[in-house]
Amino acid sequence: MRKVEHSGQSLYVADATVDGMFRSLSPEEACDFRAWADEQDEGVKINPLWHPVVQDQLFISGRGIE
Repeated sequence: MRKVEHSGQSLYVADATVDGMFRSLSPEEACDFRAWADEQDEGVKINPLWHPVVQDQLFISGRGIE
């Protein structure tokens, strides 16, 4: 995992994530993305193609693995 700045936030993402690869989210979209991440099964492999907000939520919640 590495720390990146995105949409004004510091996020933890899978190493393969490319800076500038994802669009900025509105606060409502970020909330929806985090809610989706919270619905995933524990131990889900974090996909570097998922938005950094999703990766970050999976990492900080302990649900996702690299």
